[in-house]
Amino acid sequence: MRPLRLLASLALCLATTAFTARPADAHRCHLGPPAQRAAAAMASVRYPLDTLGLTLRVAGGRRGILGGTWQGSRTIALYVRPCEPTATLAAVAAHEVGHVVDAVVMTDARRAEWLAARGISPRPWLPTGPGSDFASPAGDFAEGFAWIHGVHSALGFRSRLAPAPGPDVAGGLERFWWPAPSAPDVSSPATTIAASTTTTTAPRGLTIDLFRIGDP
Repeated sequence: MRPLRLLASLALCLATTAFTARPADAHRCHLGPPAQRAAAAMASVRYPLDTLGLTLRVAGGRRGILGGTWQGSRTIALYVRPCEPTATLAAVAAHEVGHVVDAVVMTDARRAEWLAARGISPRPWLPTGPGSDFASPAGDFAEGFAWIHGVHSALGFRSRLAPAPGPDVAGGLERFWWPAPSAPDVSSPATTIAASTTTTTAPRGLTIDLFRIGDP
């Protein structure tokens, strides 16, 4: 496996420079503790998260990135900026959950079906390098999931491969969010990545792990 593809398979990141909170404005925001806001964002996703065995890692804002997913461990990271609009955080959470759903229920055959349904020509599913995934089928899948199962925000629909699924086609995509009829049960217990974990009220089946990753 090529190094870049290996890197892409380890972490799929949602990167953007929009909505960066200026340090001078941060003290004027009173939106709640990062863990509480992240848990609320995950709870806004209209999908049974307890079937995915997720771990959510929460940190302060990080320049140029809002979230990331490690599919192998079903771990999502949300980088919560002090003044991040609630709807933006919810949209990021839904996108990252979409990546985990992809890892859990999709197969190569179903990914090919997704490309056909979305009118996207065959190409590698994963991005070929670090950074934004919006130009990859994996990013289009995560955006499609977020658009249908999440909260719409000022970020809009960010896939660069196909437009947002309208009401006339959304129903036809619903089958991609769930295991195929012959697939095994995908439910699994939540896992904890770090030894030191602080928890807060969260959706059922979700473990929250607080960590620091530097200044915004």
